[in-house]
Amino acid sequence: MSFSLLSPRPQNMNQIQWIPVQPEPTNISLVAALLPDDILFLIVRLAAKDDLPTTLSLALTSKAVGRAAETVLYNSVKLQSRPAIRMFCTTLCTKGRHILAEVKALALEVPTPKLFDDFWAVVSKRCPNIETLTVREQEIEALLRPEMNIRPLRLSIFGAVGNRQSKHRESLLRTALQSYHAAGDSTPPEKRHDEPDPQLWSRLTHLHVASAWPSVPYSLLFTLLRARPDQLGHVTHIAARAGSTHQLVAMWEEARRLSALRVCVFQVYIPRKMWANILPRDPRLVPFRVGLGPRDAEADHDVSEGDSGGENPHWGWAEDKIKEKEALAMRKARGW
Repeated sequence: MSFSLLSPRPQNMNQIQWIPVQPEPTNISLVAALLPDDILFLIVRLAAKDDLPTTLSLALTSKAVGRAAETVLYNSVKLQSRPAIRMFCTTLCTKGRHILAEVKALALEVPTPKLFDDFWAVVSKRCPNIETLTVREQEIEALLRPEMNIRPLRLSIFGAVGNRQSKHRESLLRTALQSYHAAGDSTPPEKRHDEPDPQLWSRLTHLHVASAWPSVPYSLLFTLLRARPDQLGHVTHIAARAGSTHQLVAMWEEARRLSALRVCVFQVYIPRKMWANILPRDPRLVPFRVGLGPRDAEADHDVSEGDSGGENPHWGWAEDKIKEKEALAMRKARGW
């Protein structure tokens, strides 16, 4: 608070008249005086939704408006390079927790840099509400560490890249082959009684494994995940890629052991006639043929909104196919 002296030459201090002078209003104080925070945040979020340029402009308007805009900016984060990963890690260490708690979707299109193991530890601590997670397959080992608190609802796993790919693949293939010869499948061994289940699987409902694997006669699903069926008890939707008829059958044998499974989408690269009489007629199973573009392996027609790179698990399309199968089965049962 500032003041003004009306008498230039007062005889004593008792003759001074103190008149309070209010400070100049700031942008923040004007906004706060006009709108409650919850209304302000709602307006900014609606204005910024689905419009990145608007969000960035609002974030620079003022601190008050910027706080609201940042919750939209950090709602979905996609990191496409290693410098971007390092920059986001710096942001994790400096931004307020209330903003980072708004991160609902996190996608890493490249693996975390080597010798940069603290990235997932910081994410686990600062972003507790991640619902959708997209990573490269070599990140799974770090995400399964006991101290991790990353609990997505949807998880997409893409193939390894860079120099670490070959060693990572060789290790997984060796583990799967040993399990296959020892027990007839590639399921990891039973856990010890003192071994807690990883938090990564605790809420997971949708699992998309987009890695392309060699045409081996066994499944690599549980080997890649380092998981057993009982740890994936909430998974209702699963999508994966199969390179051969034998692998397709082996993957289904693993997937059907998931107790909550409702939708299983397999992307295949082989004609229907090679597996039509081998694969069981389970209504939950929806084959997905990949050629020049994704095709419905059963009806042999193009699938809308498809891709040939395995990036889209096509949950909605598969659910519609399952409903069609159920409706057809019901009509046949009633003799229609």
